[in-house]
Parts: sequence; structure tokens; C-alpha cells
Amino acid sequence: MLPAFAADFLSGQYLERLRSDGELEGMEQRVLDRRLAVRGLKCRVSLSEPRLGFDFRFSGILRVEVPLRQLEGSGQAPVFAARLQSLSHRKPAVLLKKAIVPDTRRNDSNRATAQLTINFAVGEGRYRLDWLVRNGQGQGCSRRHRFRAGLGRGQKELQPRIEPGEALFHLGETFGMYRLRPARGAAASLHLKILLNLPPFRNPDRRLLTADLVRMLSIVRQIASHPRVGKLDVVAFNLKDQRTIYEQRSERFVDYPELYHSISQLEGNEISVRALRAGADTDFLAELLVAEFGSARGVDAVILIGPYVETQQELAREAVAAVLEGPPPTYYLRYRMRPVGAGWGDAVTRFVEWVDGRTLPIYRPIDLWRAVDRMMGEISGGVE
Repeated sequence: MLPAFAADFLSGQYLERLRSDGELEGMEQRVLDRRLAVRGLKCRVSLSEPRLGFDFRFSGILRVEVPLRQLEGSGQAPVFAARLQSLSHRKPAVLLKKAIVPDTRRNDSNRATAQLTINFAVGEGRYRLDWLVRNGQGQGCSRRHRFRAGLGRGQKELQPRIEPGEALFHLGETFGMYRLRPARGAAASLHLKILLNLPPFRNPDRRLLTADLVRMLSIVRQIASHPRVGKLDVVAFNLKDQRTIYEQRSERFVDYPELYHSISQLEGNEISVRALRAGADTDFLAELLVAEFGSARGVDAVILIGPYVETQQELAREAVAAVLEGPPPTYYLRYRMRPVGAGWGDAVTRFVEWVDGRTLPIYRPIDLWRAVDRMMGEISGGVE
């Protein structure tokens, strides 16, 4: 179990709520109550029920697709309205009403559609989601969904970010747009160095999707927002192209907008000439490890984060011999993009073994929870 500061550990996670454009009309309320039916729109509906994410929230997505021609022509904006309500806790329902502004410039054919995506997050419990779409002529469609959010077997130690029965509509994960400054108390004494390997996520051969990228950055965020962390060194690099894309030294927070900007510059379909040389990636990794561990004498721990690292040649022990004596506590949070595949050993794993560190595979949210709990407990136990 995490200690009592678990609530603070989860602070600094930004999730922007959607704001309703106004109160629901009587007709809209009756439709959501299933006392009035609306028809006439051909809606294609997809609901991804809430699943626990690396931000320790149960997040779901509702997608509604409507033929564009059915939303135009009245001079009155189409409307989406929704109500999300707990069925297992006495909590007020969350309401949302917004005008739909379809982008008619993209496709003016008769087959063009307007796509509406609504993100929502909930705590543990049973919920009911009612929604409707209507155009200016009063035509519409509506649905009712019921679902449950809860921790699975073996996850009971995890404390979700949102209280049971709580719910909200939101704009999606937006922490990358803000400079988060987690509250730092008297216990924030740790100085950590994070080395983050970011392959080009647009390269299909690497299979690092945008969702994988968000999860890897969520790992960084869980560490950076811990109340025991006072200073952070963060170095993000691209092993494929052998270059560092982001650096910060002894900061109290991570500049996520700048980090996101750096990541956006990665192009999976291009590679530098120097990166084509046999063994160039192994040489770069060795030089990076020697440089960063060599400058980590005053750091409480070094944490490496990234997916399985497959290099053209094996990492030679003699190439990193300069930092094998007396290194700081070292952890490798190895993100696994799938539950199987890639094996258990890679270039970084071998290095971590040489410095008597720990490799902690991260695939599920519970893996991240346990890894940070264990890691911070061990680091803090070694710091007076």
C-alpha cells in the first residue's frame, strides 16, 4: 500500500472539464429521461467504456457520427446534450450541453459526416449515460448506456484518482499544454534524474503509437508529482537517430509544453547519415550513460524510462566501465507496449544489472503504481 501521502502523490494531474453552454431545455430533459423520443437522424454510435489508465482514472469515450447534410440548413446550430449519473452513489448528475459546429470545409460530399467525441472520467461505481443529438428542425437521435467502473482482481491496493460515484466530462488529457507546478512540502528532498528514451512514435515499424507515448509521459508525471521529489533532471533522447531532444537540470517541475514540442519534431521516416553506421546506436547509448551517470554524483537516484531497447550491437561493459563503480541507485521502468513479445533482456537491462539496479516492467496501471511505490520507498529509505 502507498503511504498516507497518496493523495498528494496524485496531485498535479491536469484534466480540463467541459463547460455546459446552458441549462437543459424541458424537451431535452424529457428525452434524457426516456419520456420523449427523438428520431430522424442516422447516428452511428461507439462507446468505449471506462478503463483504468496510467493517470489512475477510469476514462471512457463516446463517439457519435452523423451525416453532415442532416445537420445543416435550418440556421440554428445543432445541439448535443448529455447526462452522466452515478447509480450506486448519491452524487449529483453531470450535465453537458454544447452546440455542434461541423467543419464543412473538409468534405462537402453527400457522404460527409460530422464526428462528435466526448471524453468522460468516473470513479468506481455503476453509471448511466444518457445523450441526444438534435438539429434545427427537431430531428435527432438519443441513447442510454449503462456501465460499471471498478478495480479488477489484484488491483485493490491502487487508489483511483477520482472518488467513487464522481464523474465529469472533459477535454481529454491536456497536461501537455500546461506547466504543472506540483505543491512541494518540507518532505520534498529528493533530487532525481530521469532518462527518457522516446522512439519516433509515427514510425509504424516501431509500433509506438500515440497512446503509448501518452502512457510513457504519464510514467514521468507520476514520478515528477511525487511529494518527496524536490528537483528533477530530465533528459529525453531518441536512440534511433542518436540525439538528445530535451534537457532540463535541477528544476522543480517538468516543462511539459516544451517536452511535447520536442517530441513533435521526431520524424519516424527520416534518419541521419551518422545513425546508419553499424553500432552507432550502441555508441550513442554508451556515451549518454557515461555522461549522465558521471554527472549524477549528487543525485539520489537515476530512473531510466522507455520501451525495449534493441541495438545493432550489444552494449560492451568496457564502454561504460567509468560509471560502474559507486553509481547512484538506478531503476529502469521498462514500458511494455504489449503484454507479450520483446523478451526480458535488452541493452539497458544489462547496464542496470551491471550497476546493481532494478528493472521494473510497466504494462498495466497497477504495474506503474507498484513500481513507483517500491521505488520511492527504497530511495527515501536510503536518504537521511
